[in-house]
Amino acid sequence: DTAARALPTTAAMAGEPSRDPIWPDAPRYGADTPWPPYAFRPGHDPHPVDHPEGHSHGLRHEPTVRPPEAWRANADYLRAVDLYHRGYFWEAHELWEGLWRAEAAGTPARSLYKGLIHLAAAELKRAVRNERGFATHVRRAHASLSAAPARYM
Repeated sequence: DTAARALPTTAAMAGEPSRDPIWPDAPRYGADTPWPPYAFRPGHDPHPVDHPEGHSHGLRHEPTVRPPEAWRANADYLRAVDLYHRGYFWEAHELWEGLWRAEAAGTPARSLYKGLIHLAAAELKRAVRNERGFATHVRRAHASLSAAPARYM
C-alpha cells in the first residue's frame, strides 16, 4: 500500500510538538537554494506572504508544472520535499498547493498533491499543539494518497 509507506513519518511523530526537521539528514533533492529564515507556524511567526516582515512578502511564484511521474525534473516538487524534510511545513504546503491547483480536477496527480498538502498541514497542526487537527489531516492525507498511483510514490 503506497499510502501506508507515505504516512509513517508523520504518524510516528504524534508525540511532543516541535519545529524539528522530520529528516534532518535527508539528501537534498532540489537546487541548493537557501532555506527560509524561519519555518512559519501560525500564531507564532509573521505570515510569510501577508506580513511585511514575512520571508516571502512581495514574492510571487508560478509553479513549475510537470507530470507527477517526472518528479525528478520538477523543481517545485523537489524543493517542497526538501522543505518538508527540514520542518518547513507551511512552505512545502504552499509549493504543493501550487502544483495541485495546476492539475485538472479528478486526476490522480491531484490526489497525490492533495495528500502531500494534508501531510504538511498535519505537521503544522502538530507544531501548534492541535492534536485533533493533526489527526484529521493525517486521515485526509491517507485517503488522498491511497487514491494516487504507486508510480507517483
